[in-house]
Amino acid sequence: MSKERKKVISILIPAKGSVPVLFFKSFVNLLNREPKNFDINICINSMSPLDNSRNTLVERALSQNPDYILFLDTDNIIASNTIIGLVDSMEENNADIMSALYFEKSKPYFPVIRELRNEIFWRVDNVELNKVIRADVVGMGCCLIRPSVFKKLKWPWFKYNYEKQGYKETQIGEDIYFCRNVIKSGMKIFCNTGLVVGHQGSGVDTFEYLSFYDIRKESKIDREDLVKDLAEYTKQPKEEIERLVMIGQKRLRDEWNEKNPKTDEEIRKFYKETENYLYDLAYYHFTEKRQADLELVQALKKHKPKNVLDYGAGIGINTLMLAREGINVTIADLDSKSLDFALWRLKKNNIKNKVWKVDLEDKPPEEKYDIIVLYDILEHLSVEECKKAVDKLVKLKHKDTEVIMTTSFLKTKEHPMHYDLNKEYKELIEKLLKKKE
Repeated sequence: MSKERKKVISILIPAKGSVPVLFFKSFVNLLNREPKNFDINICINSMSPLDNSRNTLVERALSQNPDYILFLDTDNIIASNTIIGLVDSMEENNADIMSALYFEKSKPYFPVIRELRNEIFWRVDNVELNKVIRADVVGMGCCLIRPSVFKKLKWPWFKYNYEKQGYKETQIGEDIYFCRNVIKSGMKIFCNTGLVVGHQGSGVDTFEYLSFYDIRKESKIDREDLVKDLAEYTKQPKEEIERLVMIGQKRLRDEWNEKNPKTDEEIRKFYKETENYLYDLAYYHFTEKRQADLELVQALKKHKPKNVLDYGAGIGINTLMLAREGINVTIADLDSKSLDFALWRLKKNNIKNKVWKVDLEDKPPEEKYDIIVLYDILEHLSVEECKKAVDKLVKLKHKDTEVIMTTSFLKTKEHPMHYDLNKEYKELIEKLLKKKE
């Protein structure tokens, strides 16, 4: 009686330079466990960029007529039961693609999964472990794919592509490009959340993911509340607000370029009147700035300051979070649409706060502050306006006042409203940070 033919798996590894030791060890353990169940073909390619490497590897694999194609990235640590687990869950769910679960390398360690809403791919905040779930985008770091997928799609299968994806015109990843074409073709993508892959670089695994589970959950609630409030405030549908938030930076940039403010008065007028700042700041505070915002609140909870000045507070994200922790915070900004929304939102949350409209009032409600927060403010001011702001803030300091600030000086295509850092700005920053005698 003839033996049943073994299934053939082509393992594709796009390698950049040397292979990390932890990946190599996990890969050897994987091979030691799996060959008795499958015939394994290994293809390695070190081409750059990554999209070219993936396309070349697929072409090689298809020439081997495999039953499955498995992508493995060398910054992952693969469990020894990965192949069996992926194949079994693929067949049980009639999936075209089955990915293992791994997490982004930076806090709060989002799953590398996206969902499609309003033609935009959004992060998935949390997933339940030990389940097989549908997805719209998965990473290729540990991903099993049927060869028929590539036969149904046009070449190139993977491609870095510049387009309006999310909040700005940017280069979308080759995995998003590929997965989008897969779901457009009616094929099904799944993720087996019971197969967790370690992500090298910052050592992210299940423990780190679960450690930040509540933070991601709370952030999702806060984000959805903000979208709901923006919809109510602007009298627009929630779906439209989500779209505007994702393209907020581009709209703000385009409005700036169209109006082209030059003088301090024109720049001030722009920030006071623009509605696009609402959406730009909403995206900013729930993506790149979210972790810093959370760490600020935690630090000030421990510090227990008598009062805090949130200078250049924008739409009041940090003011609201600090006030909810019982911290006495003064919100300070131009008398603008952004500030009006922030005050409307604070009132809606039954929070009584102090306000400093910096363009209308010389001084805030309190004489001195324990903490002064400036998040990415000074780069929006000319040297002369920056000098005025710093002089005012220095007068609000006592000998123990702490100034917490970030700056992003540099005029770019994406941020034409920023000023470039020079000697005068450096001196003003040093003056602001200097301890009072």
